[in-house]
Amino acid sequence: MKAADVRVRTARWVAGVAAVVAVALAVVALLPQDPWRTSLLTWAVIAGLGAVTALVDAMRFRSQLPAAWTELQVLGPAAAKPWQLARTPDGSELAFKLTSADDVLTRHIEQTGRLRVMGEPRIGGPVRIAVPGHPLLGLASFSLP
Repeated sequence: MKAADVRVRTARWVAGVAAVVAVALAVVALLPQDPWRTSLLTWAVIAGLGAVTALVDAMRFRSQLPAAWTELQVLGPAAAKPWQLARTPDGSELAFKLTSADDVLTRHIEQTGRLRVMGEPRIGGPVRIAVPGHPLLGLASFSLP
């Protein structure tokens, strides 16, 4: 299991436990004539906020994780022509064409010579692409050079 999956699973577990504690404390605090009513309600609110915080953290962290990115080295300027060459981590070369790309993506490719592909680059249909350190920004098609 990946460290990211462990973090998300742990955050969800913490959220569940905190939610159960919050509900239990709230129920106990609502019993009639309890001298600890105010402090129990305070702890119930704190546990509830902890549950919400852990759940939001799990969702936020999960949304930032790509399925699996493959980083390619772009050979030549990205805006020079419709089809460019890119080198995969195993050393093979593929031709790619940006079918839908943000200006930020094109400039970053030209400056760094790097491009991330969600999953493995595949020949044919559109593949999701981005640049290191940025969210998903476009689509590309790949073919053999």
